Amino acid sequence: MSIRKLFDKYNHFLYLLLFIPTLIIFTLLQGYINPQYIMHSPIDDYIPFISGFIIFYVIWYAYIGWCFIYMGLRSRSEFMKYFKFIFFGTIISYFIYMLFPNGQNLRNPLATTDVFSYTINLIRSVDPPTNVFPSLHVYNSLGVFFAVSSYYRNDKRYLSITLHLILSLLICASTVFIKQHSILDVSASVILAFLLYFRIYLIPRLQSKSELSEIK
Repeated sequence: MSIRKLFDKYNHFLYLLLFIPTLIIFTLLQGYINPQYIMHSPIDDYIPFISGFIIFYVIWYAYIGWCFIYMGLRSRSEFMKYFKFIFFGTIISYFIYMLFPNGQNLRNPLATTDVFSYTINLIRSVDPPTNVFPSLHVYNSLGVFFAVSSYYRNDKRYLSITLHLILSLLICASTVFIKQHSILDVSASVILAFLLYFRIYLIPRLQSKSELSEIK
């Protein structure tokens, strides 16, 4: 296949360049936004700290990128839906951070006694407890599940869909078990995720079914 044909087939990957300015914006938000609202719920006090969940928290970084590559190579349309979900959810979250500057105070000092605690401390050193509501960790994890379930649905690959659901939920759970987020952050992310899911995935699918039924 010629370079021209490869470019025409995979040029949708260029949309990923739009994440460069969003990374810059997030860095500025982390550096200059001072939390005015502390996100805390009484439920947070009953959630135990489980350092081992850092495994799933870290998996998130590769999981999000894997989905872009997988969808980008398999289906342009599914890639674009996933891109829109992640990109617009990120932009909306940034606006929330600016209009509702927030943070959390759940991170108690942690002694570095094992690889789990060492990794948690490393992440905390570069990720201050600000701009936590909604949690992009939770939102993006659900985004991967929505993308995978949308792509696999027609092939009825229900086992794969179930495994991705479990992994996505474990990543979401990790945010509260290692005290990176409050349950409030998780709740806000779930609401935002389903709102974008309805707009990007569900409504177009229902419209397509309606059009097909009218043709028949």
